[in-house]
Amino acid sequence: MKEMLMQYAYRFPVMTSNRLSFRQIVAADVADLFRNFSHPDLMRYYNQEPYTSIAQAEKLIPHFDLGLREGRFIRWAFCRKEDNQFLGTLGLFTNLQNPYSAELGYEIHPDFQNQGFVSEAVERIVHFGFHTLHLRRIEARTMLLNAASGRVLEKNKFLHEGILRKQGWWKNELHDVHLYAITSPEPLVAV
Repeated sequence: MKEMLMQYAYRFPVMTSNRLSFRQIVAADVADLFRNFSHPDLMRYYNQEPYTSIAQAEKLIPHFDLGLREGRFIRWAFCRKEDNQFLGTLGLFTNLQNPYSAELGYEIHPDFQNQGFVSEAVERIVHFGFHTLHLRRIEARTMLLNAASGRVLEKNKFLHEGILRKQGWWKNELHDVHLYAITSPEPLVAV
């Protein structure tokens, strides 16, 4: 997956779904990134405190670009197609032990939650992972109290594989996390 991701550093994969568009995160998104990453309700499941300065959001752009150039992850902005409203970000992170596996991560501003946007976004990115990156497994981890995220994953046919005890390290403490995964129904073919 690492080598396949690195090619997209120069030709970022722009995609659409029924109601959403997926594109590269750019400098014009800084205000929206700050709006998301400064929201305390959204950040309670992240390993960081809510942002307090727009300069923190500005640092995300080169971080996302470098992660893609190094083949460590790819992260999209996902926007509502009808008005190009920035909703959140989502991405796939490489698994260095297994090139056919990745971890999914996402966030959406609370104003846009419970409208099916994340479910639709996850469905599109899973399709990209299986059919473009030739992944065979996509995992997601959620904190135990993040039931909404679990519902999104189960709606997208992720199976709950169990609870990983003391596996998450957020905000200077260990957390138990749910492990979800989906596997590709297609056989592995050399690419």
